[in-house]
Amino acid sequence: MKLFRYLLIFFLPIVIFVLVAEYLARPILKDDNAYYMATIDKEQRLATLPSPRIIFVGPSSLAFGIDSRVIEKQLNRNVVNMGLTVELGLSFMLNEAAASIRSGDIIIFSPEYYLSGGNKKVQSFLADYNPNAINYLPNSISDRALYAICKCQRIASNLFYHYATKNQIYLRHVFNEYGDNVLNYDSTSTYVDGAPILRSVNYAKETNEINDFVQKCHARNARVYVSYPPCSYTYYKTNKAAIVAFDSILRKNVQCKFLDSIDTYVFPNSYFFDYSEHLNYTGRTAKTEKMVTLLKANIK
Repeated sequence: MKLFRYLLIFFLPIVIFVLVAEYLARPILKDDNAYYMATIDKEQRLATLPSPRIIFVGPSSLAFGIDSRVIEKQLNRNVVNMGLTVELGLSFMLNEAAASIRSGDIIIFSPEYYLSGGNKKVQSFLADYNPNAINYLPNSISDRALYAICKCQRIASNLFYHYATKNQIYLRHVFNEYGDNVLNYDSTSTYVDGAPILRSVNYAKETNEINDFVQKCHARNARVYVSYPPCSYTYYKTNKAAIVAFDSILRKNVQCKFLDSIDTYVFPNSYFFDYSEHLNYTGRTAKTEKMVTLLKANIK
């Protein structure tokens, strides 16, 4: 009984502080134009889009990487681009798409050249403001505890200052109805040279997760293809050994067809803007042309 009293004395003020802080900070924290809020629009399109459909699943290299309008016109199938950011994690991307897969769907899964569990701070933000997100995110007791901790950190920091993004590229409103980021980034950003160094990793857990997704799709009479992301010459040259190893792991373990190869979308640095996998308008046009050709050859 004494222990309970001590715990109550210790934790009750913390709980009260968090509740009051959340109430005071809510007008600041609630940002309907935040980049991650685009998941709501993408999920709505995926749930309501008539068949036949092509569904692109992946991170930000997809958000900036294709012209869905052109693909839709050329393939005569409705298109939705679910790509947003690798920070949401592999589980979220696959679970979000799996929730609305239908018979006859074509799913193009396009991972980065690494498979990530995501960023807990970003996932916590998303869980607060997209009602469906918690159904797709890792949801163990430890995951929920981390989301709560991240939320408390965010509330505390926003009580004292408010960060307003100055980069207009990373906002919800820059996505079109297909889910493509369509801001004129050719004139607003420039490529930052300096490719990240990838590591060769054994992705046994992640490839099993991909295979579970593939099996769910096959059970609903939907087809899945792996498609590799675009990358700059600098990125490819710096990380070629790790990229080749990644390709080998996926081709050996993932139980679906591959639409392209690791060098299909290797483009000059000038085709990218702020990151070595984010295409500008010129790059997006070039990739879309190649993608259309490959889709026509593979989807009958």
